Amino acid sequence: MRNITNPLIEEWERAGAPTLPFPFQMGVVRQITYAAEQAGRKELLMNAAGQIAGMLRRIRPAREILEEMVAQAAEILGRVAPSYTQASLVGKDGP
Repeated sequence: MRNITNPLIEEWERAGAPTLPFPFQMGVVRQITYAAEQAGRKELLMNAAGQIAGMLRRIRPAREILEEMVAQAAEILGRVAPSYTQASLVGKDGP
């Protein structure tokens, strides 16, 4: 399972411990994560993530990410289907 790096994963890697195949890894980590949960150490819990998680370098507001995605989509559509797009500027208060 892909996870966002946390102090537990960093220490595991620093120690050079091998990653075991499924389901054995879960058996090893289960007691550690249970103890972390009981101690309220949320930063040690597993945070499942998708394939792109390793590319994340900073936390950004959702608004900033969406604005960037919309701008990129508009730029691509403007190149591949210019007759279907029209440029318009939208202010913070709407069109």
